[in-house]
Amino acid sequence: MEAEVFKLFDPSQDTIDAQVIPTDKLDFSVGSLSHLETYLDHVRNQKHSGRPLLTMVLRSGGYVGEVIRRNASHGRWHWIKYDEATKLEPKVASLGKSIHSAVILWDSKHGGERFVFPLGKVMKYLQNGAEDSVKFFAEVIIKESTDAQPGGA
Repeated sequence: MEAEVFKLFDPSQDTIDAQVIPTDKLDFSVGSLSHLETYLDHVRNQKHSGRPLLTMVLRSGGYVGEVIRRNASHGRWHWIKYDEATKLEPKVASLGKSIHSAVILWDSKHGGERFVFPLGKVMKYLQNGAEDSVKFFAEVIIKESTDAQPGGA
């Protein structure tokens, strides 16, 4: 399923102001999210909409989700599509299907009821700035995942 997440956008679409992204620093570490936030701040100051904005949100949210998935307890988080999430937890349907919920991270080791929305978090960052930090978001989820493991802190 992880590979499918990145098939949801058209790879021929350019990323908004891609030259601003320090790709050499995007190593899937939690610290690399500071660099992503610098890019998101740049995008916030522009007036983008439509397909370019959606493509950027999918790519940025996908990156945030992958940072969580790769740094949380091994094998814990999985990408799922909105329709699959609503089957696992019908309350997810109350959120509606949108860019925020197109793909979701599901915690397979938490009774199947825990979901996080990295794409939605990117949208909130674009709306509100640093008060909706994607780095802090990832840090909290990763810490909670680690603490929930037997022998976790």
